[in-house]
Amino acid sequence: MTPEYRKLTDYLLKLDIQEIMLTIKEIDEIIEDPLPWMATYRPHKFWWNNDKNNYYHIWKDAGFDAHVYPKNLTVRFTKRIPDSK
Repeated sequence: MTPEYRKLTDYLLKLDIQEIMLTIKEIDEIIEDPLPWMATYRPHKFWWNNDKNNYYHIWKDAGFDAHVYPKNLTVRFTKRIPDSK
């Protein structure tokens, strides 16, 4: 993982909440770099929710799922509930 994207993982790991909404601009500020085009301009659900995507692990490694809202350029990160086995 590149260092700039690790910043988002670290940011999410430090949260003591179940859910957070961030704008694309806020995410860019956290990583100190612009997100890829597919994630930002007309954000695509495929980019944010695809486990084949190279970036998917950024929020998954922090224990979160992501849901994009393209109309208002926001992403809701929701903490996953661990499987109880």
